[in-house]
Amino acid sequence: KTTVWKPKSSFFTAFMCNGQFFIQDTKNGLLIEKQDSLVQPDIEEKFGDIRAILPYKSHFMFVTGKRGCFAFDGKNKLEKVSTQTEDILKNLSLYKGIMLPDSSYAFATLQGGILIMNQKGVIKNIINEKKGLLSNLVYGLFADNQGGLWANLGNGLARIEISSPFTYFNKFHGINDVIQDLTVFKNELYISSLEGVFVLNKSTVDTEGFQNATLRKFEDFKTQIYSSSVFNDGILFSDSGGVYYYNKQVFTNTFHNANEICVKASRFHKNVYFVGGSGTIHAIKFENNKWIPFEIYDKGIEDIYYLTESNSGTLWASTVNHGIIKCTFKDTLNFNSEIEKYDSTKGVPAGMTEINYTNNKVVTGTVKGIYYYNETKNMFLPDTSLDSTLFDGKNMVYLLNTDSLNNLWGMYNKSIFVEKNDANGKSLLFDLPFRRLKFTDMYKILPDVNGICWFGGTNGLIRYDEKAQAKYLSSFSTILKHVVISKDTVFNGAYSDSTGIVTFTQPEYLNKSFKFKNNSEIFEFACPSFDNEESNSYSYFLEGYDESWSEWTFENKKEYTNLPEGNYTFHVKSKNIYALEGKETTFCFEILPPWYRTILAYFVFGIALILLIYLIVIVNTRRLRKANIRLEGIVTERTQEIRQQNVEILQQKEEITAQRDEIEAQRDNLLVLNEEINQQKEEIESQRDEIEKQRDFVSQQRDQIAFHNKEMTDSIRYAKIIQSAIMHPTEFLKSLLPKSFIFFRPKDIVSGDFYWFTKIRDKIYVAAVDCTGHGVPGGFMSMLGMSFLNEIASNIKLGVVNYTASEILFELRKMVIKSLNQTEFETDDSSEKTIVKDGMDVALCIIDKENKLLEFAGANNPLYVVKSSKFKASNPKFQEIADDSVNEQFDKLTVSLVEVKGDKMPIGAYFDNEKPFTNHIIDIAENDSFYIFTDGFADQFGGEAGKKYKYNKRKQLFLKNSVESSQTQHNLIKSEFDNWTKGSGNDFEQIDDVLIIGFKI
Repeated sequence: KTTVWKPKSSFFTAFMCNGQFFIQDTKNGLLIEKQDSLVQPDIEEKFGDIRAILPYKSHFMFVTGKRGCFAFDGKNKLEKVSTQTEDILKNLSLYKGIMLPDSSYAFATLQGGILIMNQKGVIKNIINEKKGLLSNLVYGLFADNQGGLWANLGNGLARIEISSPFTYFNKFHGINDVIQDLTVFKNELYISSLEGVFVLNKSTVDTEGFQNATLRKFEDFKTQIYSSSVFNDGILFSDSGGVYYYNKQVFTNTFHNANEICVKASRFHKNVYFVGGSGTIHAIKFENNKWIPFEIYDKGIEDIYYLTESNSGTLWASTVNHGIIKCTFKDTLNFNSEIEKYDSTKGVPAGMTEINYTNNKVVTGTVKGIYYYNETKNMFLPDTSLDSTLFDGKNMVYLLNTDSLNNLWGMYNKSIFVEKNDANGKSLLFDLPFRRLKFTDMYKILPDVNGICWFGGTNGLIRYDEKAQAKYLSSFSTILKHVVISKDTVFNGAYSDSTGIVTFTQPEYLNKSFKFKNNSEIFEFACPSFDNEESNSYSYFLEGYDESWSEWTFENKKEYTNLPEGNYTFHVKSKNIYALEGKETTFCFEILPPWYRTILAYFVFGIALILLIYLIVIVNTRRLRKANIRLEGIVTERTQEIRQQNVEILQQKEEITAQRDEIEAQRDNLLVLNEEINQQKEEIESQRDEIEKQRDFVSQQRDQIAFHNKEMTDSIRYAKIIQSAIMHPTEFLKSLLPKSFIFFRPKDIVSGDFYWFTKIRDKIYVAAVDCTGHGVPGGFMSMLGMSFLNEIASNIKLGVVNYTASEILFELRKMVIKSLNQTEFETDDSSEKTIVKDGMDVALCIIDKENKLLEFAGANNPLYVVKSSKFKASNPKFQEIADDSVNEQFDKLTVSLVEVKGDKMPIGAYFDNEKPFTNHIIDIAENDSFYIFTDGFADQFGGEAGKKYKYNKRKQLFLKNSVESSQTQHNLIKSEFDNWTKGSGNDFEQIDDVLIIGFKI
């Protein structure tokens, strides 16, 4: 039944409240529908300015733009309702109003955004541009079933979470940077950030009535704050400038060492706090109005990020990449401590650790979950008392903290959790409300009283109130937004039944049929769950085409192409951030077959086939008749051709007879030529005999040369035996330096390169020497060099001299110059003076194991040092060389190669023979690798391009192999040299002697 009412003048607003219809007439005011008629209520007021009529207790509430609110009993009783909004709405131009699911009211204004008021008339909140609303101009409001309030703004659409348990404090409140720590002190929240300290008065957030949160900043303290801790009647703050104590509005610098990262007030020692920094831990005690520091741990390489006490005698510290440190106090007067470190060998996974003391045990967050300290085994073990997600090794867990009920809070894989125990004591992991949080990094979780928890990180400050009734499990239906075929939209998001009522179910009469050419469909769908919409996922299934449901995907569109004809039903379902699945939506359609696969087409195809067969028979009969006539003509023609061929054969016979006679004449000529050839053969045989005589003579001379060559080779081999006998066996070096190797490959039998080593008292002497030339000349020089070095060593042993490495080279040079008589002489063609340059290039090391020092001096040859720690040398000039080191990364172990360059002058005649060699003294650290060598390896030709191996490539070889054992390094260097000389299938000749000595101390 339809009823039509006509206004006295005009209608302008209508309302439906609790089943009662109201409408305002510009002339008669407010009208009420009763028994299919519009009547004026029995009240004095006409009310032409009502902007909303809302349920109020058991009555109605009229909300006007200028005069406030009135309660109406639906009959004749009207009362004024006192509210906090009355004066505010007068100035903000009230436009609409609705009742929210919690029975409070929301008002849309044209100038001030949205006001929310409870039934007592108290303003709960004001949402405007200052709070992040895009516009203060609001035309309409709608409350969804998930606790969201939708607002139709002057410049778009907005959704406000009015019942969210989360409150955000960000740039709208003055916080523009990363929050690193949070501390509650005297009902105020102290916020440590990269730009200083903020203070939030918690009471301005906890109150039921609306009040702007009071957030202030310490303007005189704008440095980057790392951590904070309550200490006595104040708060401690740490930054790069030290530790500051804030008390009675004053900041006092209590301690500064290098870089203070974390601070923790002691739970067991009065007036004491602990501070961790870069490789240091200190205890600071306030006594006699002075801050007295005590060193607990120093000279470490670890950055200390977290501290905690397990009892009065034990302090724990966690680091970024170096495990956990346990400090056991020998005394609490000066805090002298015994230090023990825990790494992967004692159960602590590699990577960041975060130590804490919760529920009477020491626990740490790691990349593999939560581990606890087992005192019996003295190691850290996975905490199996918790939910398996927190210790199964698949999730990194950090930011551990406990609330007043001993519930464990933390973060795993960028999701916040709280671990609680049920009535049976079973551990339960609760993370449902936190799944929708979006943050880049979280640095602090601080449980507070009354179900409040604070979160701080890169996205500002977040307050969580577990008492807020968020609708996580509200049901929803998956929405099919569009169905597009050939760029045309055939479905636009909603169905309606035969009466025009909107429905989510597709009526049968709306099933679609599409031509075969339109057999490519695009389905677009949506999930009406608005908490972290980017995480909504979808699964779909095209019945009649797909075999099963698809995997869950974040893509909200699916395209099917070239579907065959048939009936299809597209099914789609969605899942929100809370893993709740929405109701499935379907779309039924049919792809019609192409015209050539219809029944009519098949009938036409049959008739056409019969006609085609008939035509084929007729045409084939005619073809056979024509073929028979043509065959008879061919037989007659072939007979004539045979007769003609007989005549041609007779003519060819005559031609063959004539050719035979000509061949016989040519045969006679060949017999004459044969006699001439026989004569030439006899002459050649005579010449052959002469050549054989000469060959026999050459063979005799070859045998004589081979004999002399063998005698010479035997002499050289004997020289090799003598040279090897003079050089110490490599086993002797192994006994001195177990972690050493020698790769020695002479070019010829006798080598111009040689190694030399000895031990004099507590020092080990090692040298790699490259003499001028190779083979026999180089061998003579090497014998000379070894003799001189042994002579120098004997003088040192006898105590005659006590040479440094550089002094040994200087003495060796004088002996070589004297023995080779290297003096100036004039050339034949000029008056220019030149010098004999025969000599040696030497790299010499003296190793003092007891003092962990190494002396080095070099004549043209350097020393390579591969270190895993910072390089230290006593020579300032040498430090500049160390700064140009080459770095490489291998299996997360950073090592560096430092080249200690020798002096650019040889062991032999030089333009300044009195110039001393440089003596380098190097600190030896654990796992340092040292390499001395000659130039043969780097100068060897080979590889794909047939080029030299070069020095940089050799540096990379030493870097790469330095972490291996000595024998493995020897094998790898040998393999590298052999592979290099083979090149791309070519064998390159060795051009020089090769010597490499490597050792670790």
